[in-house]
Amino acid sequence: MVPAQTEPRVSKTAVRAIVRAYERAKAEKIVVFRVNPLMLGVASVSGGWKLRPYEITITGAGIKDVRCNCAAGLNGRLCKHAVCAMFARKHGVYACKPIPSADPFAGLVA
Repeated sequence: MVPAQTEPRVSKTAVRAIVRAYERAKAEKIVVFRVNPLMLGVASVSGGWKLRPYEITITGAGIKDVRCNCAAGLNGRLCKHAVCAMFARKHGVYACKPIPSADPFAGLVA
């Protein structure tokens, strides 16, 4: 008999850290978008699309398999960018960078 595959257990401390990071990401309106199948880019959509200089690498399905190159991520801590990437991966929802309008007068009020 083959044992059922389950996700690894996460401690209560880790869950609290995930929730705090998620709340920070939500407050700062951080989104992730696909760069390639294994890498995500980070942007903030507060007041417009603002690209962030971070990249997130996904190597597996677990929490420890998401790596961000921000200061917190490089020090082994769970960051808001990585949590945003985990949420996007779990729900299959990624941001798309807006396409600039071809109409030079779009948005102008007459």
